Amino acid sequence: MIPRESVSMADLVEPVNLRRRTPPGGDIDGPGFRLIFHPFEGIAKIQLLASPAGNDPAHRLGVQLPEPCQGIEAGPLLFAWIAPHEWLVIGPEGDVGHFSREARDSTAGHGLITDITHACAVFELSGPAAREALNTHCPLDLSDRAFPVGRATRSLLADINLFVSRRQDGARGPAFTLIVDQTMAAYATRMFAGSPATVSYTALLP
Repeated sequence: MIPRESVSMADLVEPVNLRRRTPPGGDIDGPGFRLIFHPFEGIAKIQLLASPAGNDPAHRLGVQLPEPCQGIEAGPLLFAWIAPHEWLVIGPEGDVGHFSREARDSTAGHGLITDITHACAVFELSGPAAREALNTHCPLDLSDRAFPVGRATRSLLADINLFVSRRQDGARGPAFTLIVDQTMAAYATRMFAGSPATVSYTALLP
């Protein structure tokens, strides 16, 4: 029998595996849209003090942090406003990690940069029916007038939290970056797998 004083938490608790896996069912090819899971996207959160001192790190970061409900692409990274004095940095894991390490000195004493990559699941939604597929489960007005390229905000996907950003349109039509909690990745995939995107919402679009 192991003496009580020699038992540690490491003996009692299995290591937590944070490795992200493709949700069951894989990518979704629906009628007029495609949902692709991006397992190697990194995400960091920038939080700055709500004071004049909090503005200085933003300038030293070498990027223009976007205004409310906006996203700005800078090279491989997307900077997106999510709340007052809070932004997301989204892009390839290596680039997000490099930016975070370089930026920590700039924000020291005035804010935080937190890597939340393994708490999130990132998807790309694109295609001529992408808006219809997303609107099946999301209440946002996704028309070009209300949600143009560069718009970014938080909303709901059915009953779970969602971050959505409108990216540059591609050859397949409108494109969106979607982020949900990693534990909800399979749920989000199921939502789109059953999405009735063949329903026409053309009358709602400009």
